[in-house]
Amino acid sequence: MKESAFGRPLRIGIIGSGHRGGTYINELTKIPEEAVITAVCDTSMERMNLLAERYKLAEAKKLTSLDEMLSGDLVDAVIITVPDSFHRWAAEKSFAAGKDVMLEKPLAPTAADCRAILKAHRKSGKLMQVGFVLRNANFYLKVKEILDGGTLGQIMFMHAAEYLGVQHGTSFMTRWHRKKKNAGTFLLAKCSHDLDILNWLTGSKPEAVSSFGGTDFFVPGRGGAKYCSDCSRAGTCPYKVSSEYYFIKDEKIAPRSDLCAFNDDKDVIDNQVVILQYANKIRATFELQLFHQKGTRRITVGGQNGYLDGDFEENRITVKYNNGRKDEIVEIKSADESGHGGGDLAFTRSFLEAIRTRKTSGAGAEAGLAANVIADAIERSRLKMKTVRINQKEYKI
Repeated sequence: MKESAFGRPLRIGIIGSGHRGGTYINELTKIPEEAVITAVCDTSMERMNLLAERYKLAEAKKLTSLDEMLSGDLVDAVIITVPDSFHRWAAEKSFAAGKDVMLEKPLAPTAADCRAILKAHRKSGKLMQVGFVLRNANFYLKVKEILDGGTLGQIMFMHAAEYLGVQHGTSFMTRWHRKKKNAGTFLLAKCSHDLDILNWLTGSKPEAVSSFGGTDFFVPGRGGAKYCSDCSRAGTCPYKVSSEYYFIKDEKIAPRSDLCAFNDDKDVIDNQVVILQYANKIRATFELQLFHQKGTRRITVGGQNGYLDGDFEENRITVKYNNGRKDEIVEIKSADESGHGGGDLAFTRSFLEAIRTRKTSGAGAEAGLAANVIADAIERSRLKMKTVRINQKEYKI
């Protein structure tokens, strides 16, 4: 058993029992010597009961009151996985109660909410870690190791992409993410990971962005009916989303919405490309695309001595040189079978270690704010069809 100043396994509270809440519960149950889940809080007692049954959380309290969870010494720290528009509310309450906080990405839908969370964090003196789990994935750790090693020389450009599988991408058109008021833009909600990775790898932040994108496929009128249950094409339609993309794979816990993906009740895009110029003059591009056969992330980095090309799902990185150095093919092994290439468990462990040592090694609130500021500038560029400059002061409170 790992001990700390607490002298026992850390007591963790889970705020939100949806898909990501279940993910972190699953990771924590792998390391009972390091932490124990003592409470789960959600608005649905039924969902918590079924979740507790699935993950054998008989000892965990199931509460519908966040104040009750945070009062006293029931939990040492919390993991917040409620819908994005409630992040600020849950974080402010948790900090005010003197709890260390892990907050799932994105930090919040708006920069104003991000800054409010940052202020509450600093006032509390507690620890905070933002759920940018890709930083903990062996694939991206290896990419950073190669870049930091300097064999590519001066870095000139990066290209990153997230390609979503058909079902995964379609699900965003029908669940609560389909409205910007709930989660911000599609790019922020889904790809704040990727914006953070680019910041992390470049060691800089953008000073200007340009973007184009729109809703060009999931347009109203292409579906057969408003709800899949009323549609004669539902049996063969590739855009009827299975329940696994709605929080948890158990329909008893979270029934899918049944809303047709071609609805007129959304304001998010279904494809987007971005150009970014960083303050250190590295240029980058990013694209978000749906309809991939098998979802993946890809990255290419070009430097004076050659380039790196990697595929996240294939766990392979190729480095080709132009200076006589031998080319490299690196096969990445995930640390375990947890999500995001092993990043979920490694990230969870890094949060627990931060609590023990009182030193945060993962992405903090500032990284969450930066991703929000960049995503907001990207959306303004897309809407105005013009380059948007970002004052570096915007990355601060």
